[in-house]
Amino acid sequence: MTQPETMAPSPALQNAPVLLVTRNDAEQVCGRIVETMEKLQAVIVEETRLLKAAKIASASELAVLKAELARQYAADMKFAKEQQQALSKLAPVWVDRIRRLHETFRAELQMNLAVLATAKAVSEGLVRGVSEQVNNRNRPQTYGQHGRMQAAPSPVRRGLTVNQSL
Repeated sequence: MTQPETMAPSPALQNAPVLLVTRNDAEQVCGRIVETMEKLQAVIVEETRLLKAAKIASASELAVLKAELARQYAADMKFAKEQQQALSKLAPVWVDRIRRLHETFRAELQMNLAVLATAKAVSEGLVRGVSEQVNNRNRPQTYGQHGRMQAAPSPVRRGLTVNQSL
């Protein structure tokens, strides 16, 4: 199989033939694609579950595995697209299974993205709240001339460091 310029195929497909000639070859390739898709879907479902349970640290531990499986999935699907005619001819049942699995995968991915967006919005709100509390604590709490609160001097402001890796 020729190596794509941008992505290497998953390790399971690295030994796949360049041209799929036999039904067995096509079924093996489809089986490997399904295996990658099922693994990625399982990781996405687990990440969604953890995020819904507010277990952000546990969910973030899945990031490396999710990224690797997503890379494999993209490379596998590129290979499948290149071999679409042969796969459809030699393994139509497997191709139909991949299409059905892709539909359920897409629904799980949409749910995951919505949960990730919500978690990000909540965490940004929390960070803003903490920042406001820190800034309010540093502001002078005394009245100045004419009975007005004194403005905080510019040099008193302190920065807030945030790890945005999630």
